[in-house]
Amino acid sequence: MSQILVVGNALIDHIYEVGHYPAEDEELRATSQTQTLGGNGTNTVQVLQQLGHLCTLLNTFAADSQGEWLRQQLEQQGIEIGYSPVLAGYQTPNSVILLNQQTGSRTIIHHRHLPELAQEALNNLPLAQYDWFHFEGRNVEVLPHLIKQVRQHQLKARISLELEKNRAGLEVLIGLVDVVFISQAYWQAQYPHLTPQQWLQQLSSHYPHTIMTLTLGKQGALVLDKGAEIQHVTVPTVQVVDTLGAGDTFNAGMIAALCEGQNTLEAVHFAVQLAQRKVQQYGLARLVKH
Repeated sequence: MSQILVVGNALIDHIYEVGHYPAEDEELRATSQTQTLGGNGTNTVQVLQQLGHLCTLLNTFAADSQGEWLRQQLEQQGIEIGYSPVLAGYQTPNSVILLNQQTGSRTIIHHRHLPELAQEALNNLPLAQYDWFHFEGRNVEVLPHLIKQVRQHQLKARISLELEKNRAGLEVLIGLVDVVFISQAYWQAQYPHLTPQQWLQQLSSHYPHTIMTLTLGKQGALVLDKGAEIQHVTVPTVQVVDTLGAGDTFNAGMIAALCEGQNTLEAVHFAVQLAQRKVQQYGLARLVKH
């Protein structure tokens, strides 16, 4: 069992399941509606908690009724959130998600009126107790400071970084971490003229000491272990029900496996299988079978 700090977003998802993706100006009746926890950070800690690790989520929360509900849901799962600031005068971030029954795809509309973490966010945390630190690739102005602060105070712990959305200034942070999780969308936005293999090889020439993964949806994932040869881990075809949170599930699976002593390739195989299990079910509950 490892103690893991995840610095990432927490919000409320309003999921509407629809028979097909609507056309513009179409009126469409949803077959179901669900309110649940959302956000990359929240998804990641929920899966890690299921995998038997002790998790702290660091994030800003709004001091409104939705924020109270969000914090209660996390605390009921045993996730530590006591170091996260609760800010008055703001609103809890919300996402409206259309889940297409035909394909399992999810279309997300997000609203946020809440500041990101400040540079002082880690000052009161007992950094020495954590075995792993995972950072969502957002809050670009503050993120380098937070990662460097961890590195200065915790030399033995490993640090991972998620590059999901195309935000300027994130790529230079790769050299500060041990493991980087890259989404297909990030690669396509950055270097669409290169194959994923070409781009990973190019990236590795600049950051040869970093483990890199690149998830490719139905095509599985690529992994490059500190400048070694690129490995492609494929997955069999399955019935896709819900892809929401699949990337976060992969990241959590990879972190958990590495914490438990698996080598990099073994960890990617485990993470891919866990993400494959996720897309075959709705939500993250009971994802791990004990």
